[in-house]
Order: sequence, then structure tokens, then C-alpha cells
Amino acid sequence: MPLPWLPSSGRGSAKVLQWLAVLDSSVYVAAVLTNSPRSPNRETVELGLAGVYILATSEYIKTEVEEALAEAGVIADTINSTLSPIWRVARWLDPVDDSPVFAEAVRDENDRPILRAALGAYTVPDLAPLPDKYLVSENTKHFVPKRNLYGFECITPGGFLAAIRRVGTKA
Repeated sequence: MPLPWLPSSGRGSAKVLQWLAVLDSSVYVAAVLTNSPRSPNRETVELGLAGVYILATSEYIKTEVEEALAEAGVIADTINSTLSPIWRVARWLDPVDDSPVFAEAVRDENDRPILRAALGAYTVPDLAPLPDKYLVSENTKHFVPKRNLYGFECITPGGFLAAIRRVGTKA
């Protein structure tokens, strides 16, 4: 998906950023529920689908997203048809084992599995060395923007889009 503001890799195709992003369930849920095609949540998910960055997820995130959408009244067929392309493109991460240090870093026990999933990237040989890793979330209480959690920069969807666009302006 060539984007006018993303630099070309030299063969007429859009540059693929060697960025890894784990999207919190809040991003997916907001992306599905919004009516705005310009929603930062929706654009973040769409750029992951387009392969502009490496989108990563876990079973925990998938389950949390599907349950939240069902609670919001979205029917199962719509959930499946909307999310299945995302789940097919995403890199699946196995969360690291829980640790007391994670409880200190992220106090909410429902958010810790998001961090643990992100840290699972360090067990995947082609993902571990990537220098740019992001944990994208609307939850700025537990994932404070610009905070570095074990090599993952916490960032909002809007901040993530701005970072992608900054790369495009440096072409």
C-alpha cells in the first residue's frame, strides 16, 4: 500500500519500517467501533494490515478484544470478519512468564499480560534485535506515553502515526 508521505524503498513500493508494535486491546476495540475512517486507532491498525510496520499480538489480546466487542453489542460474525484479516497478518507472541517486576511496572493485573506479550518478542530471533519497539495504547494511565518499558516505548495511536509520518518527511 504506497502512502504518499512514506518514503519509497527504491522500487516504487512503500518503505517497510522495521518497527515492531504491539497494540493494546483498547486500540483494536476503538478501531472497530469508530465511525471515522481517519481515527488514529483505525489508521494504526490499517497500517499494520498494510505491512508498514510489524504488527504483533497474543492470544490474550485477541480474546480481550473479542470479548470487549461482544460486550459492546457487536455480533460474532462481524467480529470474526472484521478481525480475521488482522489476526492473519499479525505476528503471534507467546507472553513471557509473570514476574514481580512486571507488577511494579504495570500495576493493573489486566494490563500486565499486554506487557508480557510484548516482551515475548525477545524470544523471537527476527524480532528481538529490532531497535524500534512500541506498545501502542489508549490507556495512558498504565502505559504512559514516552515511557520505556523494557525496550518498548509506550505511545498513543496518534503519537505512533505521527512518528511514522516523521519518517516519511525525512525521505
